[in-house]
Amino acid sequence: MLVNCLPMGVVFRSRAVAVANVSVREDMACSILRDVGPSFAQTLVCTDPLFIRRLLDEGEAAGVDWRALKTSVIVGEEVLVEAQRDYIAARMGIDVDRDAERLVGSSFGVGELGLNLLFETRSTIQMRRAMRHQPAVVQALCGMSVVDALPSVFCYNPLRSHIEVLQPDAYGFGELCITMLDTGAVIPLPRHATGDWGRLVSAEEASRAAALAGVQPPWLPVAVVQGRIKDRRPGWPSVEALKELLYLDHAVADQLSGAFRWAQDPQGQAQWTLQCHPGAEPTLWLLSRIQDLCTRHGWPQVSVELLAAADFPWRPMLDFERKFSYVE
Repeated sequence: MLVNCLPMGVVFRSRAVAVANVSVREDMACSILRDVGPSFAQTLVCTDPLFIRRLLDEGEAAGVDWRALKTSVIVGEEVLVEAQRDYIAARMGIDVDRDAERLVGSSFGVGELGLNLLFETRSTIQMRRAMRHQPAVVQALCGMSVVDALPSVFCYNPLRSHIEVLQPDAYGFGELCITMLDTGAVIPLPRHATGDWGRLVSAEEASRAAALAGVQPPWLPVAVVQGRIKDRRPGWPSVEALKELLYLDHAVADQLSGAFRWAQDPQGQAQWTLQCHPGAEPTLWLLSRIQDLCTRHGWPQVSVELLAAADFPWRPMLDFERKFSYVE
């Protein structure tokens, strides 16, 4: 059974699985999983990186047993960083590196074109995780050995979509451009620029990265995606790098909603404003832990501000119906 918790309007249809399209209703999703889920061999939840936190909290309160339901998660809407993958897996009792039945995966779609245009496999997940400790894998996939944040490593179906990179830089990164190959599309959008920063990986590079990571090379073509171009400011950490920092310490992540705002104050200093979890309050302990993480990762000049959930001025009570804007 698949429980679709993506915002209303994103609807799944399938002849392979039973589908419950509940949108961003954590109470309904968890009730269905708890009461109906045991009738199925396994369950799958599709959601986004912000709503998953609300869903995990509701599941804990409602008595959802993720292990017994053999629940896996597919995250869309935003880039899933490895630290958050680890956090989700820890909350749901999934061994990301060894579990052969369950996974925490990521999918890339474009509202104007379709869902799941790019997607992770078990091999690409392990290739990305290997990038954390093996610069040679980063070099193979990115054309360079050091990156601001690890890009997502995706496969795609070349019979469904043709993918290009516009104005690639010296390393092959540029704006993704996708042409759907379905001749029956109601509104054809050839060469649709997505606004995402990515790179096409050759078969040789993918095979080399897979060998270094100790996995089978993907049989489909591979692309790496860094995130939204509009969120990448020269001299600033990327949104993905900030997310990695946020989820490194699970005790810190437990106290935060996942929403934050990255801006520049009148003096030109970087300002990081984070929203606390609705059940938590800003404390000196939490502030010092986040400041320590910033210092240890080379951002000692970042000014950190913590706000209670209701005091967060950017959509304080997140409705999860629209993508959240992290950068001013």
